[in-house]
Amino acid sequence: NKMFFILPGDITIDTLNFFAKESNPDPIQDLVTVGDNFMACGSGSIETWYATGDLNAPFAPIQGRAIARGIVDGTLVNVHDTAFFVGSDGVVYAYGGNGFTRISDNGIEERIRILTRQQAGVT
Repeated sequence: NKMFFILPGDITIDTLNFFAKESNPDPIQDLVTVGDNFMACGSGSIETWYATGDLNAPFAPIQGRAIARGIVDGTLVNVHDTAFFVGSDGVVYAYGGNGFTRISDNGIEERIRILTRQQAGVT
């Protein structure tokens, strides 16, 4: 649940320079930048962070932008400053900076559920 960062001009990572996911401290599976923000995505939650401009605390979570569902590992992509991913609930979402939008329909979600069950060995 930790994200380490390096200060400008440094060549080594200080182990004290990190942030932790706050809403649900699950392990981080993937990070992606969307505009001036970045998303820290875990299997159980997603948090959106912004650059503060403060060297002592260069990033902070955006209040109200955390969601209590995570991503399916390996599905997060950024296309033209919009993040697309399959949520842990089997729904495909887009995030373009103004919030999360469901972009899949019931048919696509059923295909995702079938594939997920097959990969888990459940028929």
